[in-house]
Amino acid sequence: MLPLIAMGAPFFPLGQQHERLPAKVVAALERLGHVLVAVHGRAGMEAGLTSLQVFLLMELSGQVKLGVRELAARFSVSRPTVSRSLAILEQKRLVQAASHPEDARRVLFSLSRQGKKLVASLGAGLQPLLAGVEALTPAQQAALWEGLLAVLGQWERLGLMSAARTCPTCRFFRREPGKPQAFCELLARPLTVEQLRLDCPEHQAMQETG
Repeated sequence: MLPLIAMGAPFFPLGQQHERLPAKVVAALERLGHVLVAVHGRAGMEAGLTSLQVFLLMELSGQVKLGVRELAARFSVSRPTVSRSLAILEQKRLVQAASHPEDARRVLFSLSRQGKKLVASLGAGLQPLLAGVEALTPAQQAALWEGLLAVLGQWERLGLMSAARTCPTCRFFRREPGKPQAFCELLARPLTVEQLRLDCPEHQAMQETG
């Protein structure tokens, strides 16, 4: 069992939070974010890493190699900060760097074999968090997932966060009125709520044409 994580002060004044449902949702998301940061921070301390270094490793565990610019945008930190963290991870042989295939001036990072092993062990520490979600009914899980994707899309449009590469913000995504399932034109097949993705490697923003 994870040690109890102390919560900070409410995100909104309690009077405002209790009177408005959107304020309750944002306050709850803030609490959830606090828990995730704390869990990753503890895992990082055990591995001799900072929270940012843990987040970078988790982000690099995807299928797409990423550069300093993309990583800095995703975590809303400066490029020098990301560069320093990546340099430490490279010294620890947890990440490896390679030149961009189309631009030799750019460097892309991916996990090393040792880094993949560490990420797998860090992921095991998230099991209590997964258990909390798995305790919900399938309908509750689907509704929560669809709602979170909608919030991410709105925050992205408002410029509050970098692209999350979700299905609903992709130019291949279609949702016909009155139909229960969405449709992916790239895969040429319908998508259930459970199949909607975050950080899809084939994602293309709606304004992109190529």
